[in-house]
Amino acid sequence: MGVQGRIEQGQLKGKLLLSSRGRREHCAAARDQVATVGDGAAAKNATSFKLRSIEHIKVAKRRARKTTPAQLRRVTQSVRQYGIVAPVLIHAAGTVINGHIVVEAARELGISMIPVVEVTHLDEAAVRGLRIALNRLAETGEWELLELALELNELGALDFDLSDTGFTMPELDIIMLGDGSGTKRQSHQEALSNQTHRLRERPGLVHRSVLQLLS
Repeated sequence: MGVQGRIEQGQLKGKLLLSSRGRREHCAAARDQVATVGDGAAAKNATSFKLRSIEHIKVAKRRARKTTPAQLRRVTQSVRQYGIVAPVLIHAAGTVINGHIVVEAARELGISMIPVVEVTHLDEAAVRGLRIALNRLAETGEWELLELALELNELGALDFDLSDTGFTMPELDIIMLGDGSGTKRQSHQEALSNQTHRLRERPGLVHRSVLQLLS
């Protein structure tokens, strides 16, 4: 290899080294950025799980969503059947953010210690916004009726009391009569929505599924 060839080879090696070093530095910077974001997210999600005496849990001064007697009976039945399987969300001062009805059910059942997740990173305004958001988000989404019907039928075959799912008997009839396909599926979805709407309009017959107990 001539002198010129060695010079060109040396220049190429230098470029490759610089390129490799640049990639390493870029990757290191990206890792540092991800770590910083991760640390920030961890700091933002400052929560702690604990058991707290029900006497030290306070209800919010203003509740935008009310509890009906029938809903309380359903949740009380669920807590009696399953226990409190999802902790109540509270602010640092002990005020409930999400789970008022579970606290009410626990009082009905004489439960003295409540599992809670304490949120410490939010100010008062953010807590109020979160309280509304969690209640609103619980209302969004739709049931996959075919999957739900299959699940309910299988539970029924196991002699499971389907009233413990939070659905009323009329709702269960609507769900389990459908085949989950095409127009029939849509008509059953509409029928379920209409039935749920009618139940909500009648005091004492408000439907809530087990998945939406924390209100």
